[in-house]
Amino acid sequence: MAVVAVAALALGACGSLGESPAAVVNGERITTSSLLDEVETIRSNEELRQRNEADFGLGLAGASSGTFDARFLSQVLQLRIYFELIEQELDELGVTISDEDLADARRAVLERAGADGIDLESFPSAYLDRIVRQEALINAIGPALVGADEEAFFEENLDSFTERCISHIFVSFDQRAPDDARARVDELQAQLEMGVAYEVVASEQSDDQAAAAEGGSLGCGLAGRFIPQFEEAANELDEGEVSQPVETPLGFHIIRMDEVREPTFEESREAVARQLQSRIGPAIQEFLIRATTESDVEVNPRFGEWVVDDSQGPAFGRVRPPAGPTTTTVPVADPFESAP
Repeated sequence: MAVVAVAALALGACGSLGESPAAVVNGERITTSSLLDEVETIRSNEELRQRNEADFGLGLAGASSGTFDARFLSQVLQLRIYFELIEQELDELGVTISDEDLADARRAVLERAGADGIDLESFPSAYLDRIVRQEALINAIGPALVGADEEAFFEENLDSFTERCISHIFVSFDQRAPDDARARVDELQAQLEMGVAYEVVASEQSDDQAAAAEGGSLGCGLAGRFIPQFEEAANELDEGEVSQPVETPLGFHIIRMDEVREPTFEESREAVARQLQSRIGPAIQEFLIRATTESDVEVNPRFGEWVVDDSQGPAFGRVRPPAGPTTTTVPVADPFESAP
């Protein structure tokens, strides 16, 4: 099993260590010392170690005393690379992490850790600062990718917040052969054209008994609640307009658009927030696919290699751990203070 040893050496090791980064991401270095500091901090705390072992699904320790499992180390480095790519993207988008953002992130991180029984405030300041900044980066990248202006999003997507009240007269394929169903819906359409009230036909002759009890009404709701053929035909109708017979896999429908309710932004504020939130996860995944496959990433061979892996779904850049044992040293004198 590939392992990375953490040995207690003299301070003289510090200079050579800094010359060999763990990774370089579009020209930005992730230092070996900061990476090893992070995993040593995790290993030094029982609760944090157990939490990370559960999250990654593998142990931190290597086969011999004072070593790390290189698979774990490669996962930590991989996350560091992802966060570096997020930081670079935010810079490109002109988004800065403010002191207020960091304060909010710190509160969230400490609350979560406290709920898990972990006192992060007792940890080295460089480690806590790093995970707080990572929290702030995650909080910032989603809105930056999908757009944080809720009112502008509402205006651009007004149709998705507009309620439509719809009725139908239904002729079911379950109850009739296709030719009989076609003849039946033509007969009902003819009755409407002769002036028979829509509600009368819907109440007395529709095969949808639940809607018939409501004069054919299917109620009011947002777009997307009906099967595609029905939805497409309904969306083409103006308020009060009745369609020609519409065929779907279920049968024939004569659709009426009873009312179109276009809301104000204030009425839709919560729905807008939910829609924006629902887009954040897919947007981050799409960004990471693009960034990790298109960016210039170099990984120090002692920690593995950077590969584009699509074996578990969409292609992501990943750190593949080294195939054999490797040794890396760190100084004993407070390495956290020098970590970038």
